Amino acid sequence: MPQALDNAPADASLAHPPSAQLPAAAAAARDAGNAHMASGDAQGALEAYDEGLRALDEEAGKGGESLAAARSLMHSNRAGALAQLGRHAQVGVGAAL
Repeated sequence: MPQALDNAPADASLAHPPSAQLPAAAAAARDAGNAHMASGDAQGALEAYDEGLRALDEEAGKGGESLAAARSLMHSNRAGALAQLGRHAQVGVGAAL
């Protein structure tokens, strides 16, 4: 199990925005991605996290509140899925989805 980062926020609410703070489509995609990862389906997780990023982009385009923390978390989850797939070189690719 990975160790917590020394520079991780002291307030856990900053590290993982609750679903109530996410647009419904992004929260559903994140939850689906997490379920895929838990079951070992990294490809399904990657697709779900990409869907979540698109949902966040759509919401931001509507002039919604800043979703930077949610985007960061979704990108982190996406990077984990890519790592599980052995696609390390692609971790930074598509960061502007």
